[in-house]
Amino acid sequence: MDFMTWAHNVASAHPQLQDAIVTTNDEWLDILLSDGRSFRFRPGALIRQDSPESTRTDILNRLLTIGIEQAVPPATPTNTPEISPHPSLMNTDHGTDTLPLAPEPDEDEDDGEPRLLPIVDAAPFFLHSHHDGDSIVYLPLTDFIAVGLVNDTKNYERPIYYSHLADSMRDVGEVMSEAVMNLRSFTGEERHMIEMGVATIGNGQVMSFMKPEGYQLSWWCDVEMMHKISEHITADRPGDIPLFIPISRTQFYIVFADDPHLIDVVNALLETSDTSTMVYPLPHTLAADGWREWVPFPGDELSQALSQLRTQYRQAIYNAQVDLMNRWGDFGSLKSYRITHIPTGESVGLAAWDATDGHGSVPDTDMITFTRQASPHPWEDAPELSITLRSHVAREIWSDGFERDPDAWPPRWKITGFPDADTIEQLRRATDREF
Repeated sequence: MDFMTWAHNVASAHPQLQDAIVTTNDEWLDILLSDGRSFRFRPGALIRQDSPESTRTDILNRLLTIGIEQAVPPATPTNTPEISPHPSLMNTDHGTDTLPLAPEPDEDEDDGEPRLLPIVDAAPFFLHSHHDGDSIVYLPLTDFIAVGLVNDTKNYERPIYYSHLADSMRDVGEVMSEAVMNLRSFTGEERHMIEMGVATIGNGQVMSFMKPEGYQLSWWCDVEMMHKISEHITADRPGDIPLFIPISRTQFYIVFADDPHLIDVVNALLETSDTSTMVYPLPHTLAADGWREWVPFPGDELSQALSQLRTQYRQAIYNAQVDLMNRWGDFGSLKSYRITHIPTGESVGLAAWDATDGHGSVPDTDMITFTRQASPHPWEDAPELSITLRSHVAREIWSDGFERDPDAWPPRWKITGFPDADTIEQLRRATDREF
């Protein structure tokens, strides 16, 4: 018996669904209640198929009970989509939710025509598209994540390049806005909604974006809509902070900073981590002007686990950047992103600059090490040294040596030369400075 046949049998046997019509459509379970209300969800998105049957049955029955309680009445002719009540994360382990989206468009869109949509991914996806002065159209949203454009149909997904816009007389902002509006009206359902699932990972509570298929993470670029969702889901959690996690193009999670089991979610991300398929699975908060990576206070298990995840993905992203920059031209000494550990147990990023490097750039890291080998010539008084300190402290002390690279994304710092003896002594005295 396959998974959906099992789900259909369990739903048909539910005591509150004796007079209901239960059907399956691919991976969806559709329920039409006797009073005309209906609901649907994807059991496979919320239940581990390899769990014991008794566990799966218990979870599915709870999902069905939640769905029955919150099923919406038949749709009425209106331009305003209905809003189903949000299942409280304080009281339920699993559930589904919908949030209001844009009004119905005036005209139906031809399903056979390409639809312009935003696509969100990590920096390497966009950097790899650079070739002969052209690249995918993209705008950085954070230091490591950007939004690009694709034409999507049922049969293909084709990125939009700057050369494609050359003759259109349209600027990037205008085209991006069109793509976001298309995302808002693209769910594949008659009513345009954002569909979300609620589940648990370990004991941590998670909300996930369910649609559009293949573009779940594209909502990351719609900051206005994310603000509305944030207000909606925190209505019953005053003072708590929603954290948005961009895992992959098809996985976009929301968790809560005050969840005592948030570590369960982070550990699950560490266990399944794959820098080749995941985007940047770190929690972010939503500010008025965009996204900010959320970093908890150091010293506990959560902070250490997040720092391990953070440095792992930053290292992979910067490694890809250095590899590509080495192909593009001569940028001097391009230093890589290393990982080290600090006394509180956290992993942090480290860059190293040697006296022989001359000129080049370093990634934007927490720490930097200045190194120099002892001179083999007796007439040169240049003792061996290795000094490690906070990068922002080093930039403050040796301000003439650093310059933010205006053309580099993810961010890099240009360095020319090496600190003189007086500056070296100042750097040495600042190795314990935090600020």
